[in-house]
Parts: sequence; C-alpha cells; structure tokens
Amino acid sequence: MPLFLYGGYPCKDLRHKFLLAQESNAELLTKNAMPDGFEIIPLPGHFFDMVGFRTPDNIVFLADCLSSAETLDKYQIGFIYDVGEYIKTLEF
Repeated sequence: MPLFLYGGYPCKDLRHKFLLAQESNAELLTKNAMPDGFEIIPLPGHFFDMVGFRTPDNIVFLADCLSSAETLDKYQIGFIYDVGEYIKTLEF
C-alpha cells in the first residue's frame, strides 16, 4: 500500500499495521511448490502479480479480485491497478 500512496519507501506516518503487513517467513508459491492438482490462476488488474488458486475439486480462491456490492457500497471506491487487465480478469 505505501508504494501507491507515497511512491517508494514510506515515511514514518505511513508505516503502521493498517498499511504494512508484519514480517513473516512467507515462501513464494510457484507451480513446483503447489500440491498436486492445485493450479495457479493469473488475475491481473486489481493489483500487480495477483493470482488465484484452483483446488483439485475445482474450488477457486480469488482473494479480493472481486468485491461484493455491500463492500463497494460501504467504501464507495475500489482499487484497480490496471483497468484493461482487470476487465479481462472479470471476463475470464
């Protein structure tokens, strides 16, 4: 988030738990790191390099690629990194 708000390393006022996740020992999820039968689905547009996941039983996790009407009504504004790519993702 601070990257978009500030354009680089965030100033002190933008370094708090709402905008920065706590450090963790996360590992990059690549095709080779996924369990058998799981698929990585590119979901460009909402945020850079965003992906979803399909399980072997065809359940798809899209994270916040889609927002409910209630969420859009509550916040009145959404975030889209690349509108053209986001539209392609929605059509997909």
